[in-house]
Amino acid sequence: MSVINNVQMQSEHPLMSFARKIADCFESSVEIWQLTHDWVQQFTVGEAPYPSDQCDVHFYIRKSQNDSEPFLLSLDDDRTLFLFPVEVETRFKTVAVGISRLSQTDLLRILLKQDSQLQRLEERNESQASQIDLYAAQVTADFEEMTWLRALADQLGNCTVERSLNSLAESALELLGDLIHCRSVALITPELGTSNQLELFVQSWGEEINEESCRELVKHWKKSESSVPVVCNDGIIPNSDIRCPAGIQSYILTALMKDGKTYGWVAALNKKITGQIRTHFHDQMDSASELEFGTSEATLIRSTANILATHAKNLDLFEQRQELLIGIIRTMMNSLDAKDPYTCGHSDRVAQYARIIAEKMQLSDEECNDIFVTGLVHDIGKVGVPDHILKKPGQLTKEEFAEIKKHPEIGYNILKNLDAFAYVLPGVLHHHESVDGSGYPYQLKGDEIPLMGRILAVADAYDAMTSTRPYRDGMPVKKAVSILLEGAGTQWDKVCVDAFLDGMQQILEITIESDQQKDHYLKKYPTRAHALQSEINSVQAAVKAATFV
Repeated sequence: MSVINNVQMQSEHPLMSFARKIADCFESSVEIWQLTHDWVQQFTVGEAPYPSDQCDVHFYIRKSQNDSEPFLLSLDDDRTLFLFPVEVETRFKTVAVGISRLSQTDLLRILLKQDSQLQRLEERNESQASQIDLYAAQVTADFEEMTWLRALADQLGNCTVERSLNSLAESALELLGDLIHCRSVALITPELGTSNQLELFVQSWGEEINEESCRELVKHWKKSESSVPVVCNDGIIPNSDIRCPAGIQSYILTALMKDGKTYGWVAALNKKITGQIRTHFHDQMDSASELEFGTSEATLIRSTANILATHAKNLDLFEQRQELLIGIIRTMMNSLDAKDPYTCGHSDRVAQYARIIAEKMQLSDEECNDIFVTGLVHDIGKVGVPDHILKKPGQLTKEEFAEIKKHPEIGYNILKNLDAFAYVLPGVLHHHESVDGSGYPYQLKGDEIPLMGRILAVADAYDAMTSTRPYRDGMPVKKAVSILLEGAGTQWDKVCVDAFLDGMQQILEITIESDQQKDHYLKKYPTRAHALQSEINSVQAAVKAATFV
């Protein structure tokens, strides 16, 4: 009969279970004692006789002197007293006490067996702890990957065609190197070089790399025309006896390929030993996943390349759309030039001048391009002006000039329902406004005039003054510049005029090469360079004269 004394603890207490296991193992009853102010028996399990019935347990506990080590004492030939310290979550020291009728040899055999089992349990615990560490490392790696993917998704959510491939790559690849534990990540793209030949440009993140080595790597693999990542871990190019280029011991290379077109390559270079597992579970930390690039890294590189390739494709389609749009615009303007041969090329030149002014004002690439396209269509409204007025060789009457002044609104009405041309409308409508409010069609003043309109006003005025008309020759550049300087702050925006002067050399190059002016300059000067220098000198003189007024 199992007995528990009147001070025993509840049956679910862990000590109860422990005491029963000891009792079963040693085939004896077991008492649990705890040291409070003195050693006190807490409860008993097993069948009688009990240890306290056979000897002075309290005496032997105190006699054992060391309550942190097991204690065995032969009471007689048939009985052996044992005391085992018990680790419990309490501030009181605890021991399990029993009297076994097994011989000391049998007890030793049991203890050795228990010790062997404990060793196996410890080994299992160590293995499980190691496995838990691997699981934790995997969870950490997966969390890092998820964080990176979420950040990349956010980048894509805000990504428009105005964002360059290199800009998106910087956001995607800078963190990818840390994620896959490589020393460097590179984007290699084919671009037109200074010699107008296709060259491989390298942009990298992480440790500094040999750019020529990246180019060699791409040149070796680009003929394969495959989007499957190439993985190399032993310093030898796969399927060959060729060693990797200088500075590269291991790599993953994959193409940015979309719909059969390659837009570049992404390379992860030189695996970094960090003591962290990227993916999969292995028995040792120096396993292949730590020392080599594997499937996980290649998959991440491939996914990144797919995202970048999709963006590159979108940029390509947008560029084609823009080229088509500009082609349509040029066709529209050619129809206007056919009506008035004397204005042939005017819109092209104004567009180029306006873009130079915008660039000197440090506007964004997008804004500069928008201003260029607007310059191409700024006079589209003249298709609504009668031919006899446009081609009139003499001065216009007041009524005829009133008809001419309608062309900004006519152009606006032509384009306003075309979504693709929405961004050009402010420039088309307001390129004849003056900062003092004397312009048309709405007599806007200062900053009321859209910036695009203020820039185009300067570009349009310069080309109009320097171009030949049926009723007059083109004005000398020096005089045109003097008029612009004189009207800066009244007719034209002073900041725009200053930007125009900053870009004067580029503007003069366009002026000299224009169909209207080329013959004139070739007759007057021995070379184009002489013509350019002469006009630069004349502009400097005009600026100097205006400064001293």
